[in-house]
Amino acid sequence: VRRARYISCIRDGGGNVELKDQSGYYVYQVSGDIDAYDRMSDGCARGTTALIEPLYVDVLMNPDKLDPDEALARCFVAAGLVKAPFGAQDLRDLMTAAGADGDSSGTPVDPAAQELVNSEKSIKCMENPSSMGKEE
Repeated sequence: VRRARYISCIRDGGGNVELKDQSGYYVYQVSGDIDAYDRMSDGCARGTTALIEPLYVDVLMNPDKLDPDEALARCFVAAGLVKAPFGAQDLRDLMTAAGADGDSSGTPVDPAAQELVNSEKSIKCMENPSSMGKEE
């Protein structure tokens, strides 16, 4: 009900948004005028999704309240992408090697790291770090 009210509010304001399932929770896929969506989003979220969704997603994705990088590192191990021991710093190093850390310091990209980070299992872990081990 809250999501439907949020989406109606966005549409009433001229925006276009759809729900997309993302490994156990929904994200909002925006099309059309992104600036209009950005202007309306906070106002539409008040009284609909603003308080409950972040709590739900946090509990779903990180039930053990780990550092987000540690949760993702554990998912990579559970998915068989890397071998233990593999922790948060190892994950950050892997992301840097893959060119996926947003740092443009000129570090050469490692194609093997890039392939691992862009794999289906890796993407599933990034969508929901607690997803591995539940289905596999």
